[in-house]
Amino acid sequence: MIADEALAGKPLVRIARMLNEHVIPSPRGGLRQVGSLSQLPRAPAFAGLLPETETVWDTRLGRRKYTSVVRPYRDPETGRPVAVGEGIVSIVSIEEQQRIVAEIESRTQVRGDGVKRPVRSPAHLLTGLLRCAVEGCGARMSRNGASYVCQGVRLGHTCPGARAMAVRVEEAVVNAFLARNPGVATLWQRSDVLRRRALLTAAADRIRVTRAEGRGYRFDAAKRPRIVWVQDGSPG
Repeated sequence: MIADEALAGKPLVRIARMLNEHVIPSPRGGLRQVGSLSQLPRAPAFAGLLPETETVWDTRLGRRKYTSVVRPYRDPETGRPVAVGEGIVSIVSIEEQQRIVAEIESRTQVRGDGVKRPVRSPAHLLTGLLRCAVEGCGARMSRNGASYVCQGVRLGHTCPGARAMAVRVEEAVVNAFLARNPGVATLWQRSDVLRRRALLTAAADRIRVTRAEGRGYRFDAAKRPRIVWVQDGSPG
């Protein structure tokens, strides 16, 4: 029921209200809340994938500790997500899960204090989603005039800086995304910039842009964007 309503584009607050009206309690037996409900579609198990909680190194404790970030567990040899087990039916497909998460993220964002607020529609498709692929940098890239530029350069860092014509890099990223997700082509055409960004964020783990070989070189769509997809960890 939750998956069907979410795929239909229903806001989480309406889904929570519907569940409460039908007396369908939360796993702990209480009323459904938007906050906890929003975490369910993000869980790898929702799409039948084995979950893994990320860890970070704690210098004070001298060991790794768990974070609140849960991602699909990837096979060390293949780099692909691992299914929960044979015979277990997932609630939604991976593509459907990406659509649901994209819909949720397109509506709200969480501030540093944990409070959710409406998202202002960004002016450009890839601002903040692109990363500079220059070794040792990794800074975000933002739109500056007709190009996306490494913010490290704009902030005065030593990175020589990746730069790419906005029209070319957007075209390359969108073509790669739609080639892997043909089922969302119609949704993409109907979506505004905000929802398109959410779809890309749900599908791509990393989007990095390498530095051009030199001034005057044409943008190489096959080499310069390096995209690692959430679904299988492969660059495209």
